[in-house]
Amino acid sequence: SCAGFQLRFIASGKSSYHLSYWALDNIQVELKDRDKQTSIFYVSMTGNNSNDGKSWINAKREVQAAIDAAQPGDEVWVAAGIYYPTSYIADTTGKQTGKSIQMKDGVSLFGGFAGTEFMKDKRVKSGSAPWEFQYESVLSGKDIDCDHVIWSSYEENGFSRYTCLEGFSVTGGSSGYWEAGNYGQGIYACKNMEVLNCRVYNNFGVYGGGIYNRGIVRGCLFYQNEGISGAGIFNSGGLITGCTIQ
Repeated sequence: SCAGFQLRFIASGKSSYHLSYWALDNIQVELKDRDKQTSIFYVSMTGNNSNDGKSWINAKREVQAAIDAAQPGDEVWVAAGIYYPTSYIADTTGKQTGKSIQMKDGVSLFGGFAGTEFMKDKRVKSGSAPWEFQYESVLSGKDIDCDHVIWSSYEENGFSRYTCLEGFSVTGGSSGYWEAGNYGQGIYACKNMEVLNCRVYNNFGVYGGGIYNRGIVRGCLFYQNEGISGAGIFNSGGLITGCTIQ
């Protein structure tokens, strides 16, 4: 699971701290000041971006709107439906490229919800495979001006906080406009990002049509992706485990 556990301590009645443990293939332990509780922002097909996104009833309509409203440590929950990238990214020179869903450092995204759940483990599975959710949350770049469906960061060190993408179907990314645009048309996953329990299909690129990975990819299905080098996955120093490539 993307979720770890947190132990809270009160130091002399003045400061609150959390000890966070993430059970990946290696153990990352982080002690930091956490004065705010995690907030959840909700997205649904019947939502509206003018809503505050703090409940299913007041959900936002676009995934990017929820990401933009969230702060590091928050989560975005996405109900079943098809959602499209709406934010243009820029290359290292500032040139505007195609649309993508831009991940935010420390903000994790979760799909597979019916739109009524209050806990992630209440999501209904349709099969035994980790990517099989009865309610499918699709992130699609099909038939729009899309570069990467999911974009993270081209910074060498990636994200500074653990960031997760879990429970989505990612499709319709196509080769883009600039050098980095040819890397990971479905998902560009930087360091300290985990892609978990996702279906990645029908994406086309040069290096990793499905995903260009510098982070962690776990329990995902890749099929019908195309690329010159790594149709499904191009791995650049990341970790891949428990995945199926067809």
